[in-house]
Amino acid sequence: QPSGPAVSNQGNNVPNQPSGPAVSNQGSDQCNCVPIKNCDDPRPVHPSSDPAAITIGANGAPVLDGLVGPRVQLPTQLLNVDDRTTSRCQGVLQVCCSKVKEEPQGRIPPGSTMPPGTAHPPSPGVTPPTNECGFRSTNGIGVTLTGAAFQNGQAQLGEFPWMVALLDKSDTYVGGASLVHPRVVLTAAHKVHEKVANNLVARIGDWDLSNTDEPTPLQNIGVAQILFHPSFDRPTFVNDVALLILQSDATLSDTAMPICLPQPDTNFDQSSCIVTGWGKDVFGKTGKFSKILKEVSVPAVSHGECQRMLRNTKLGSTFNLHNSFNCAGGNGEDACTGDGGSPLVCPNPNNPNEYVQMGVVAWGIGCGVVGNPGVYGSIPQTVDWIRQILQQQPQPQPQPQPQPQFPVIPLDTIRTGQPRDE
Repeated sequence: QPSGPAVSNQGNNVPNQPSGPAVSNQGSDQCNCVPIKNCDDPRPVHPSSDPAAITIGANGAPVLDGLVGPRVQLPTQLLNVDDRTTSRCQGVLQVCCSKVKEEPQGRIPPGSTMPPGTAHPPSPGVTPPTNECGFRSTNGIGVTLTGAAFQNGQAQLGEFPWMVALLDKSDTYVGGASLVHPRVVLTAAHKVHEKVANNLVARIGDWDLSNTDEPTPLQNIGVAQILFHPSFDRPTFVNDVALLILQSDATLSDTAMPICLPQPDTNFDQSSCIVTGWGKDVFGKTGKFSKILKEVSVPAVSHGECQRMLRNTKLGSTFNLHNSFNCAGGNGEDACTGDGGSPLVCPNPNNPNEYVQMGVVAWGIGCGVVGNPGVYGSIPQTVDWIRQILQQQPQPQPQPQPQPQFPVIPLDTIRTGQPRDE
């Protein structure tokens, strides 16, 4: 059974999409509801009954207030999600607009599918980085979301550009992963142990699995090969690391950037780390998968302390934690079912603005139980093998800019997944 939300197009039948902006006639003013990226008016219309959701300066330009990272060239608008709940426009990233952008010639309309290997070109103003990794856009790309709805662990759009959603070709969510090279994705071996490579797709640059009207590029690239760590043991999850070689290179940009890899001897024991994914909010049948990428802050736990804490669980006093695992959490915050393969990242001790991948979500005893740390496949313990594989990959080649295409993946069914500790 898949361990994440089903992202299904129901066969070849894609739900019909409106050919133009949705129009709301509530109140006295007509409202054109469009994605924020499709509004040409720098001062979108906000009816008096709809609190201003975008902060605009006296000159008509968005107020940035230092919200944009130094390498992010896109203008940023501030969207208050609480205000959007009473808006005439239902979508989180939709605004009431007085001047809608004309559709570019050659655009494939909503409702079309995007085959593996195709990609959006980088957004205007986004400069593809060179030899960069691990840069987190804390305030998002293009728009910064505010309000209580985005203070409960949901990530900003484009905040974690290394995050990858693994799907199968029926568009069912398989698990999380991370970009470590333009052609290589890192995940947990147990997530793909029984999968066929050419039936998997790496979705790079996604944020809301149920919505493709996002102002950031999105890439679907098929998987050509699955490589398991040579010492991976399926019954025990020892060395639970796998690399997926993609059919083509991802186009790197501010929304598609590899995560940095650690040195084997790097010590993260005192770090405050982050795990991201689309998994369940709580363990068990009552848990719900997240449509929008979530982030959880978890403290790193030393190997010895983690083993001691796990011996207080149903694993018992004789349990020994293999050195191919590391741990984080135990404070009530945790990854959960469906997050398998997702990255655990920590600030580089030598450069706090750079994030380094410490682990991949492997297993745990329940989810978010105080005193029960989550267990991760250790990247420091397996990084020599990972680097060996990366060095075998060809240098990325310049890529032609494809025409923009907009896939539709309605998140209309949720399937019960398997717990991380299976």
